[in-house]
Amino acid sequence: DEREWARKQRAKMAERVLLWQLAGSSRMHKTYPYLDALVARLMLDHPELHVVLTGGPECADLEAGWQAEPRVHCTSGRWSIRQTLAFLEYADVIVGAETGVVNAAACLAAPKIVFLSHSTVENLTRDWVNTVSLSGPNTNCPGRGRNEAPACHQMHYGWDFCRRGEAKGVAACMEEIDPAIAYAAIHGALNGRKLLEVV
Repeated sequence: DEREWARKQRAKMAERVLLWQLAGSSRMHKTYPYLDALVARLMLDHPELHVVLTGGPECADLEAGWQAEPRVHCTSGRWSIRQTLAFLEYADVIVGAETGVVNAAACLAAPKIVFLSHSTVENLTRDWVNTVSLSGPNTNCPGRGRNEAPACHQMHYGWDFCRRGEAKGVAACMEEIDPAIAYAAIHGALNGRKLLEVV
């Protein structure tokens, strides 16, 4: 029943669908701050693209401004976690941070672009199928020190052991993931390029 529901949702959309999981259980270090700019550019460059924004009710504000755009589907707090997971099988590209939803897509054939904050390729995405992992290259924060560790390996619910980025107000490790590199990875995946060729 859930798969049939997801199939029907997908049938309402255009030929290409990108699912973007907006944040995870710890939003402060699992929110990518350049979402709006990337979605806008992707929609200009890919007129056939529909974007499905997913997340819990706490992510609804991240969808602000997209509600009137018919090619963007704002589902945060509207779809259940089970509906979101069922829809993963119908997405052409999956984007997001280290969340349960993105983890559930690990072995799906669809290309995945993962924004790493508290994890590394070695301990999270190394064995995932068709995946590019992006991370801030020079993060200086309590968990990494002066970029001495590749990741802090801890969840954050406050700023005691995490550093807020200066420009966007999210964790520095997320803010420092270059949007041009993220765009290249997503754009390449939508164009059918092998992901390892992008970054």
